[in-house]
Amino acid sequence: MWRRYRRTAFVLQAAALTGLPFLEMNGESALRFDIAGLKLHFFGTVIWMNEFHLVLAGCIFLVLLTAAVTVAFGKVWCGWLCPQTVLLELAGWLVNGTSPGRRRVVVEKAVLMFFSAAASFTAISYFVPPSETAERLSAAGTVTAFFVVTGAAVYAVTALFGRSFCRSVCPCSMLQSVLFDGDTMVIAYAPDRGCTGCKRCVKVCPVGLDIRKGTARECIACAECIDACAASTGGRDGMFPVGYRGRVKRPKTFLFGAVALLSGLVLILLVSARPAVDFTVTRDALQGAEGVNSYRYSVRNNGNERLRLSLSVEGPFELIGAADVALEPYGARSGRVMLRALRRARTAVFVLRAGRVRIERRVAFL
Repeated sequence: MWRRYRRTAFVLQAAALTGLPFLEMNGESALRFDIAGLKLHFFGTVIWMNEFHLVLAGCIFLVLLTAAVTVAFGKVWCGWLCPQTVLLELAGWLVNGTSPGRRRVVVEKAVLMFFSAAASFTAISYFVPPSETAERLSAAGTVTAFFVVTGAAVYAVTALFGRSFCRSVCPCSMLQSVLFDGDTMVIAYAPDRGCTGCKRCVKVCPVGLDIRKGTARECIACAECIDACAASTGGRDGMFPVGYRGRVKRPKTFLFGAVALLSGLVLILLVSARPAVDFTVTRDALQGAEGVNSYRYSVRNNGNERLRLSLSVEGPFELIGAADVALEPYGARSGRVMLRALRRARTAVFVLRAGRVRIERRVAFL
């Protein structure tokens, strides 16, 4: 019953996590952090390093949303959405598909090594353009070291440690338990509903728990014990000894849901307030002759259209340097210009124009 739904969730999540770096939107990966350019490619747009407050706001929203879901549905993250759970499940499916025989152990190790290498390659593609990943791997540099370390970590989790991390030191599991109350949705055992004593619920538990002894922190709510109990007792949904117990609709759920919704609205407002063009001007420490100031400017295009920008200055000044700036979609450019004072003035106004867009920046003139 539940296993079918979990496998569907795992396949969808695995497809998303694997495909995002390779899915192109506006000529770039749908999701990739460009370390060299200090920018995040995010579904066709670009978030620059000085705009990472947007990423922080997004992370806060996801944390609050996870907390709200945990209050209502318990450890649905651990058993259904956690990337480590997905890795372990996919690795288990691959290993179970190997042929029985004397060489089964060798084949299993080979399959897991290949799986770990594929997972590591995907992880690298979140930081390096996929078209360059293979070339950089052969260069025996930082990318190669990252590939080896990540692959070894994935292999250790899938082949050696398994669910021991979930049972012992997983911080997410511990933090989620803090949010639990008496009405949180958990998997519980009801001995008065015709338990047969077959212990199938214990045998299928991936973390080695005996649900008959009560709900434990280590439980990941995977529902394997529910399916096993249903198959053993033949009971209808909700009538067999092991099942989901709890109450979703309650004040605590609505409170956490409202907080998560509010943080989502704040994120939307921050994104909508993002300007189409960012323009900054600073006075350069390196100055020219008397009556001449040097300035550095930086322009970023936050849209997916090519822009032709015109730079000018208002006031009693003469602009010395390039006055036109061409920017590709999500491109950036910086440069230096000079101002010569035609008469005494303390403030200069730089004006950047791009069609109907007009941006002013006031700077001091000394």
